[in-house]
Amino acid sequence: MPPRGAQFRASAQILLHHTDLAENAFAGPAHGGYDIPPKYRGLDASLVEELSRVRTDLDALEPRVIDLLVAQGYFLTDFMAKLTMPDLVFTDNGPRAWYQPGLEPGWEPAYGAVQSANANRVAVEAELEAASKRRLLMGRVPTAARRWRYRSNLALVGALTFAIVGPIAGWLIYGAWRVAMFAVGALSQVLR
Repeated sequence: MPPRGAQFRASAQILLHHTDLAENAFAGPAHGGYDIPPKYRGLDASLVEELSRVRTDLDALEPRVIDLLVAQGYFLTDFMAKLTMPDLVFTDNGPRAWYQPGLEPGWEPAYGAVQSANANRVAVEAELEAASKRRLLMGRVPTAARRWRYRSNLALVGALTFAIVGPIAGWLIYGAWRVAMFAVGALSQVLR
């Protein structure tokens, strides 16, 4: 069982639409002087803007788009944790080197996804723009290899919705029929 009482010591907002990390906005002395090495800045600012428009509600996304969402979130989380929660990240009170050994984000798939996207910016922008558009009422239909999963999830959601809404709709229709029959009976009594 987790301890009761205050559960959080700190919190940070991780917002994908912010381009501060990509633009190294905190490098200036007025903003703290945190110069982030290019390797740890994530996607370029133009790709961050396109990525923030991607619909993640009911759409089936391509694997590359999912990788970019996860990778950008990874770099942003690392940056925001160091910026807003230094007491949780750093163990000593001495000078804080954000990217010393042991504190640099070391997830190679994130580096690969970001480097590939930054190198092919035009193609990735087009792919992200396509991912930001809704195609159907229930989202985008994936490629043929994953279509069975999409259709089974859609059928499950439809069945659950019908199972919940169906009885309620039936009860409302039955109630309306009973009210109508009562009104007809009352009206026939008045007209006699």
